[in-house]
Amino acid sequence: HRDLHSFPTRRSSDLTLPRFTQYLPTSDTNLIATVHYYSPYCFTHPGQTWDCTAYLGAPYSSTQSDVQWPVPYPDEVTVDAGDAFADTNINKVKTDIASAITTGQQIGHPIYLGEFGASGGRNMESRAAYVATVARAAEGGGIGWANWGFVNSGFDAWNSTVGWYPQIITALIPEYVEPSN
Repeated sequence: HRDLHSFPTRRSSDLTLPRFTQYLPTSDTNLIATVHYYSPYCFTHPGQTWDCTAYLGAPYSSTQSDVQWPVPYPDEVTVDAGDAFADTNINKVKTDIASAITTGQQIGHPIYLGEFGASGGRNMESRAAYVATVARAAEGGGIGWANWGFVNSGFDAWNSTVGWYPQIITALIPEYVEPSN
């Protein structure tokens, strides 16, 4: 297993797998290409600034606590931040995942989405909406996934006091039913 995230991938702001196909020998059919996905970083990593302007085309702060997915920064964007912008964000996730699938088919290796998630610095409903968007896009393309991080990562899906965060576990596994004690 060679985790492509360990190569410089523009901070995984998109799935840059095509640049790394040279590391995956076509003669070895037992390899799976692992990618990580956190785009847009402005949403998934509050407080960073490296892709904020490029992502929206307008300067804004990524630290606003009430940021919503799929329409990030509605109070700070100078362009239309309505349904069209939300659709653009959702479609970007789907397009990025589809690109990874296509590359996997071209190089003859399956793709595994080894990390994705949104920081606990965002409200729970928006984190769950983002996680669901990415998980469903991956599943729609037949890609297995692993949400980052289970606990104590800042991207928590589970808490030792609360247990599973209901919004996150349901976003990951829509048919999840809390076991009875």
